[in-house]
Amino acid sequence: NPAFTAMLPQNRPARVTVYLKDGRTAERAVSSSQGGFDNPYPESMLLDKFGQLAEGVVGNDAAKQIISLGQALDELKDVQELTCWLKPSLNNRNVRYYVERTGLRKDLLGSDH
Repeated sequence: NPAFTAMLPQNRPARVTVYLKDGRTAERAVSSSQGGFDNPYPESMLLDKFGQLAEGVVGNDAAKQIISLGQALDELKDVQELTCWLKPSLNNRNVRYYVERTGLRKDLLGSDH
């Protein structure tokens, strides 16, 4: 789209068009999407998303601990205070399924904290 190209590099425009089964369309265009350096996501949104994604791998408690320790990274005496929480938990059904399907060595996974 030449009009969008002309907006570069100051903006990063995008347009989405959704075609509905009944023939209607819905369209939205923005000159710059959220998440870039010029329009970053709020910290709370990033932490929520990280928590949701991490919970599926390391579990809820570990995800909360990772967020907490990550926010206090400069106060940690040893980075292992954080990294010990990063191993997937066998208590998580998604991790158990992956281990069963791939034969991943269970000793590579974290103990449940």
